[in-house]
Amino acid sequence: MSIYNSYFQFLYDQLLNYEGERAYREVLVPELGLAQRTMDSLKACGDIQARHLLTENILTDLWELYALSRVSDILLLPFQQGDYDGSEWPGPNLTSDERESYFVALGMRVIERNTFHPFFHEIVKVEQSTDPAEPISIHEVFWSGFMLGSLLVCRAGVGVRGGQNYINKEIAETSTMYFTFRRRNRPVDDLSHGWGSNSQWRTKFRRDYTDEYNFYYNVDAGIHANRHPIEDFPNTSARDLSGEEKVELLVNRCFIVSEIPQGRQWPYGETFSETMPAVDLTESHHLEHNS
Repeated sequence: MSIYNSYFQFLYDQLLNYEGERAYREVLVPELGLAQRTMDSLKACGDIQARHLLTENILTDLWELYALSRVSDILLLPFQQGDYDGSEWPGPNLTSDERESYFVALGMRVIERNTFHPFFHEIVKVEQSTDPAEPISIHEVFWSGFMLGSLLVCRAGVGVRGGQNYINKEIAETSTMYFTFRRRNRPVDDLSHGWGSNSQWRTKFRRDYTDEYNFYYNVDAGIHANRHPIEDFPNTSARDLSGEEKVELLVNRCFIVSEIPQGRQWPYGETFSETMPAVDLTESHHLEHNS
């Protein structure tokens, strides 16, 4: 393991090179103790107040969390279809229960939200409603999402239904997913892409937080000591985007209604915060009461 920058980088390579049919029992479980010790050093990043920590003071943690996100991407492959990753490999042979057990063993909790919100949910499949004014609702869950305290680690992958005022099937299913290393079902864009085998692991994890009332997106972007609304940031996109389009891209990590030509946008230097909708506040209190 000495040739690796981090534990989860090592585990990522172990999963890529494994040729058996029991990845959970033969790769993940034997390494669980070391994975848990690694997570012990990352738990402080899950505290809601950690969103105020200066990026330069937690770089090692952000690199390790990024490596964890790469492991997560590999463990998601069995629950996707397509060949956008340029590979015929369907991912490790893993059940949804095994994947969930692993992340829970690492100290995370499963996202349990019945109401759609892009903070918690990655859109995988869309049923287009004939009523353009029908809001987005969840009708299928392809994989579970996970939180480390107040920090988002992985969004749940969902199938949704909604009208064109809120979501466009063709755009939402096929537009580039940013802040993402690998998906079988759609094109992706990640700051590690194009870098060498060592440099790519110096990519910082995107930190999104939620407390009882607010969502905070990509908190390490911009002037950290004095964060600005997204519309105040200079436009560094490949095409000029309106303020609403910037929010759409940053919050969803892809476009879901805006017809923007496929190409490299640049949401990486932008941050945003918003108040939790009333329906989510109700659900949040309900879940807390039942926990």
